[in-house]
This record gives sequence, structure tokens and C-alpha cells, in this order.
Amino acid sequence: MRAGQWIVIGMLSVAVVTGVSVYYLQNFFFYDRVTDVSSIQIGDRDFAVSEYDGLDNRARPLRLRGCFKLADPEGALAAGSLAPDAAPFDAPDWFECWDAAAIDADLKSGAAQAVLADSTTANGFTTERLVAIYPDGRAYQWRRIFEDDG
Repeated sequence: MRAGQWIVIGMLSVAVVTGVSVYYLQNFFFYDRVTDVSSIQIGDRDFAVSEYDGLDNRARPLRLRGCFKLADPEGALAAGSLAPDAAPFDAPDWFECWDAAAIDADLKSGAAQAVLADSTTANGFTTERLVAIYPDGRAYQWRRIFEDDG
């Protein structure tokens, strides 16, 4: 083999390793699987949940995704303030209970309603935790963050 071929093979190898590493980091490494949640807070009240399946990451609050059943969906809707502009974010493909497009379509059609569960402001940014609630008790939570206008 010529020297140029070795250089091309080396560059391609580095590109493949880098691509696989970035894919793994973005889709697996930064997510913690969470299943041991028995209640969530909406407003100033705690609500019992079952069948919780979620993702989270303390260092990256936007990674939160949660799928669960609420024992009291009507009470949860009353406890939070309605969030008509809520739009869920995508999750990794392997997180099967989450379908952002379907949740978003249900929010827009009125099949589900979103509430602002809590909000925190720090360093000029506001982080909100939103919960989409269906009448049958199915619910999904996620976080969004935005810069304060102040």
C-alpha cells in the first residue's frame, strides 16, 4: 500500500470512531433510566403515580422524560396551571414509551392537556417541568428551559 492509502484509512478510521462515540454519548451515555418514582409534584401537591418509566440527568435538566399513570388525573389538572403552549421534545429511539409527535398532536387536538408542574429561575434562565395529562390517567413529563426576558 502507498502512504496516501494509509493516510486515508487512518482518517476514515478516526471519523468512524468519532461518529460512533458521538452517537453513543448523545443517545445513551447522558441518560439515566428512572423507574422507582411513586409520586410527582404538580403545583404544591404530590400525586401518586404507577408504572413510571423515565429518563433523567442531573447535569442536563432538559433530558427529563417520564411516562406514567396518574391515580388522580383530574386533581393533577386542577393543581397545575394550564400550559397551552407546551410542546414535548424527542427522546432517544430506544425509549419506547415516549412519542413526542403523538403527545404533541394530542395536546393540539385536546385529547390531552398540559400543565405547568413547577418552575425555577436561576442565572437568567427559567426551567419549567410540564406534564401532559390524559383523561384515562396516562401522563408524560418533560422540562423546557428559556432565557428570561428581564
